[in-house]
Amino acid sequence: MVRFVQRHDLIREPQVIPWFKQVQSDDDSGCSVWSIHEWKENSEKAKTELEWIGDLRDLENSYSSIPNYIRGLRNEDESLEECARRLAN
Repeated sequence: MVRFVQRHDLIREPQVIPWFKQVQSDDDSGCSVWSIHEWKENSEKAKTELEWIGDLRDLENSYSSIPNYIRGLRNEDESLEECARRLAN
């Protein structure tokens, strides 16, 4: 596939979409911390356990429990990205 793209001078622009991260809270509450990051934004390594990480496409399509849970929290007429951003605040 890579060689085909190179031979035919095909260029695919990157998709500028946010990515998300969920880590365990560091206050021993048993809660998790959900955060949103813009495309190419770096994030410091969490001091607690990483529970899930992925971009908007992963959030839309993953069968993991965390993306399923986030998708279930959407309000009526709210996009998944809007929901994810709301939950990060």
